[in-house]
Amino acid sequence: MGNSRRITASLAVAAAVGLTGSALATTPAAAQAAGSDIFINTDRAGSYFLHNGDKVTVVDHASDGYSVEAVLEWYTGGSGWDELRVHATHKGDVDSAHWNLKEGESVKLQMCYAKDGLEVKCSAWHKGHA
Repeated sequence: MGNSRRITASLAVAAAVGLTGSALATTPAAAQAAGSDIFINTDRAGSYFLHNGDKVTVVDHASDGYSVEAVLEWYTGGSGWDELRVHATHKGDVDSAHWNLKEGESVKLQMCYAKDGLEVKCSAWHKGHA
């Protein structure tokens, strides 16, 4: 496959899995090594994972009675997936945390709305790399 076809294929794959511009590279190995940020945004809330610093953040944008939670998961091998959760409980609230992840490790981010401590609606999982 020529370089232009490989770049086009890499960009198509990156777009299909929702990777941001910082993750786009000419080969899949380079994309994994570089890491990728993940963003989930709605008019009511937002969450993101920044691979530089392995930080997950959630922001509540609305006074709607719902809290919002971001869940970051990463594969730990034989024991399965581990997770880090952050919560924003009211409009303007921001919460974040970080965990030192291995470079290139697969991660996934999900954002959920909660009412009275129960998740009522969650986004799809968005995948990236630490």
